Amino acid sequence: MKIIYLVSQIFQIIALLLDLIAYHFSTKKKIFFISSVGCVFTILHFLLLGAYSGVAAKTITLFRNAFIAKKEDNKKYDNKMFIIIFVVIYIIFGAITYTSLYSIIPTIIALLYFALVWNGRELRVKGASFLCSILWIIYNIFIMSYAGILANTILFISTGIALYNEIRKQNKKELK
Repeated sequence: MKIIYLVSQIFQIIALLLDLIAYHFSTKKKIFFISSVGCVFTILHFLLLGAYSGVAAKTITLFRNAFIAKKEDNKKYDNKMFIIIFVVIYIIFGAITYTSLYSIIPTIIALLYFALVWNGRELRVKGASFLCSILWIIYNIFIMSYAGILANTILFISTGIALYNEIRKQNKKELK
């Protein structure tokens, strides 16, 4: 059992490294691609810990990110029907994986992030990640994932820096 826990923590550290890289890219497409690879490692992390609400939310997120990236290239996917479909899927899987109050945290995070990034620019994507990392810290405390707590604390700081730099960059453009 200890080896499974250790492997889960290693997977989360790999996901952290990928996420640290992702949020320093300037386009939403690149952010989503690198973040999606990290998401696979986070899914494995949650799976090994038996944190199935995290597995469900992150698995749907993987498809959601691919869909949003596709939507950027093809505006026919920019339709409110798809928003409703993803919200319903998140809620259904949140209900299926419900075990306690803390198990709804991943669903809340996923819905919040989804609402903020659907048509958001890079600044909004980084801001959403900044906010959601706080909630992931709380979830990781409940599932006793030390690597998850560490990863999301570092992501909170890193994304905060990326967000700050993006705001500064935009402010400089406005001053010109």
